[in-house]
Amino acid sequence: MIIDTLHLGDIGDILILDLPVDSEIPSDLGSATTEILYEKPDTETKGSWDADLNGDLKAEYETAEGDIDQVGIWKLQVKVVVDGITKYGNIVFLKVLGDVEEVIE
Repeated sequence: MIIDTLHLGDIGDILILDLPVDSEIPSDLGSATTEILYEKPDTETKGSWDADLNGDLKAEYETAEGDIDQVGIWKLQVKVVVDGITKYGNIVFLKVLGDVEEVIE
């Protein structure tokens, strides 16, 4: 499932991913650490962004300069760790197009 479409170099876009639904994850996520794992289109570059939790059991990340640096399909996945339990969300896809000027021309 493609969750969003961005353009190369976009800054300030909010990525929102669902947390895993699991009975082992406590309802109080106050001590949770949450990341959005990514794999770039070259399939060799992998990393993560620290994400914030919102009240709807979703992880949010605001893109910063240098984050969205490859055109193509990105794989994204939420990782949440709470009370020593690590869980992963479903893999979703982010479509990144070329610069806006390139797309319009």
